[in-house]
Amino acid sequence: MGGTPRRRWFRIQVRNQMSGKRTMDSSSGLRAPIVVDAPDIALQRATAELARRETHFRSLIEKSSDIITVMRSDGAIIYESSSVERFLGYTAEEMLGKNALEFLHPDDLPRALRLIESVLDNPGSMVVFDYKFRHKEGPWRYFESVCRNMLSDPAVAGIVINSRDITRRKLTEMELGRHREHLEQLVQERTAELASANLRLTEEIVERKRAETELKERAEQLSNFLAIAGHELRHPISVVKGYATMLHNRTDRIEPGMLAEILDALDISADRLTDYVKELVKASLVEQGKLSFEKRDIELAPLIDEAIRDLKAIGCGNDVSVKVARGAGRTHADPSKLKQLIDTLLNNAIKFSPDGSPVHIEARKDGDVTAVSVMDRGIGVPGDMRDAIFDRFFQVEDVRHHSSAGLGLGLYLARAIVTAHNGTIKCEARPGGGSIFTFTITPD
Repeated sequence: MGGTPRRRWFRIQVRNQMSGKRTMDSSSGLRAPIVVDAPDIALQRATAELARRETHFRSLIEKSSDIITVMRSDGAIIYESSSVERFLGYTAEEMLGKNALEFLHPDDLPRALRLIESVLDNPGSMVVFDYKFRHKEGPWRYFESVCRNMLSDPAVAGIVINSRDITRRKLTEMELGRHREHLEQLVQERTAELASANLRLTEEIVERKRAETELKERAEQLSNFLAIAGHELRHPISVVKGYATMLHNRTDRIEPGMLAEILDALDISADRLTDYVKELVKASLVEQGKLSFEKRDIELAPLIDEAIRDLKAIGCGNDVSVKVARGAGRTHADPSKLKQLIDTLLNNAIKFSPDGSPVHIEARKDGDVTAVSVMDRGIGVPGDMRDAIFDRFFQVEDVRHHSSAGLGLGLYLARAIVTAHNGTIKCEARPGGGSIFTFTITPD
């Protein structure tokens, strides 16, 4: 054949086929027939080694902590390691011929199908995925599998799946997840509580600062009020005291004409003091919410006319015109309080307008709401002070509406009266100069 001849080893066994005796044939001089068996020792050794290895690997597979499964492309199981019984309760024989997908949890089935399809499309490829597999006794077990396409390998001709039970790990992860969610919830709750507490604290700080600012403003207003009240009260008291002293010391020398003048001055001073006391009492009642009102249907025009007559009686020379729109003459209000409101607005209009400057009063009605405006051509009110002038004791020297005589209670009481009549009061600049004070009244 050429080349170096191969040497092969044989074991020769000789057996006597004739009753097992080793004798010579007497007629031929030959021994009895024998049979020689000469098996191929190398083949025998290979077969033995193959059997040993098969036993070894089968033992490894059977004792493995994993389940080895081989299935066809349609999912039918063609091999199942006996370890399946230890993890899932099924014997390997029970699994053979079954479709592996039948044992998967419905929630995992769509994903498993997609992964298997991707493996089938790519021979030799491998994917790793986890899923839930039904135990023979019913409960679901969690597995992690490595799936490899070996359909093209003639020795395997299937999809090999190596599966490991991860139920304990999964349950631990889920428990940890629940604890984590619980902790996150607690953190969120505590964070929300802290945020809420911080918000409340911030609001409290803002409220305290606002209260401190308001208290400071009230203290300043009270201080201003006391200074103004002292000045306002000092004058009529001085007049009374001075004339009283004169009358006591010089009664016999006072001429009759001077006596009448003194008595008029005393009367004016007493009225002024009385008005101040009344304002203070009313302001106190407003603060306590005890200022009473007696509302009834009244005519508006007579109240306005009476207020104008009172002005003329004390020597007012300003021209006051009145315009009451059709249907605006009647309203529902407390007549004495409404008269006081009109008096206050008219007095301010006259007080802070040039001598002889005209004042106009206009009344109109919009539905049930009656609106009255008092318009002057005076010095006006700065824009940033048009709300503050209705505050109690409001007296600021650079606001000339409050630089004249008065306790700073007139417009404060005016707003209280309007509020009690379900209305509003505001101050606006009048085109061409001056101010417009408008209040509204709405029936209960």
